[in-house]
Amino acid sequence: MEPIKLTFIRGRVFCFNGEDYFKIRYEHRVIGSLIGPGIGNLGNRDYKSLPATFTDVEAQFLVDKKFVVIVEKDLKSPPDEETKKKFHEDFQRQASEMKSFENDKAMTIFKENVQKIYEGQAKSSLRKRQKNEEFKKKSIEELISDHETKLANAPLRNRLVHVPTSHPFPVSETLKERIQVKNEFKLKVYHDLWERGHTITCGETFSGDFLCYPGDPLHFHASHIVTIVDRELSEPEMVVHGRTSVSVKKGCLLAYPENDGKIKYRTLKWVNPVANDMEIDEN
Repeated sequence: MEPIKLTFIRGRVFCFNGEDYFKIRYEHRVIGSLIGPGIGNLGNRDYKSLPATFTDVEAQFLVDKKFVVIVEKDLKSPPDEETKKKFHEDFQRQASEMKSFENDKAMTIFKENVQKIYEGQAKSSLRKRQKNEEFKKKSIEELISDHETKLANAPLRNRLVHVPTSHPFPVSETLKERIQVKNEFKLKVYHDLWERGHTITCGETFSGDFLCYPGDPLHFHASHIVTIVDRELSEPEMVVHGRTSVSVKKGCLLAYPENDGKIKYRTLKWVNPVANDMEIDEN
């Protein structure tokens, strides 16, 4: 299976292709973040559009699994004349398709109201006679023909044209073999949780490193807030992490590196507010 190409731009990794993003999300269980404008007429802030961006950990995980390759594209060199010609032809084709679709829709609406327009000519005739102006009443067929001509002659600048989110033509690119990951142990934890069947996203919203889901975040709430720690936490620090997770109805999972390189997990659970405030489970 050919790996998906992601684009590296100024230290960040992007996915501009919709089919590629759906494959990464639903087949490989890596979510990333959609950062494009909101979807819908009101620009819904809760549902963003392409492009999608991935953290250093997510991007390197995808590379490690050979799901993707990351490339840097040469965007400084201007396109040659052949590419410009192809782009112009593609633009005109899309515009023609959109215009045909809009014209068909506009004609359907016009035909539904043409009888009212035909009857309304009586008022126009009266106003014209009062001004001593000539007025010729048109038949329904003539009204439809005139409207078809008007739509056909509408200038292209008044039409909506699709703008591609990914490069429609080949661009010079350089393969980037590895992303600079700030925390290698964090990448290791991501690998481990993913192998256990979880879906993992960024946890900064809840003061953690990851949020752990039993499935796609569109269908499930996060089960745990995962925090990467490199030392034993004090009791007040444990209380802070425990209370944060309890307040949002999630489990608290702490991930420690052991001397042999393995990962040690601890979960914090509130069990009795009177006798024992907190219970610590280790695995």
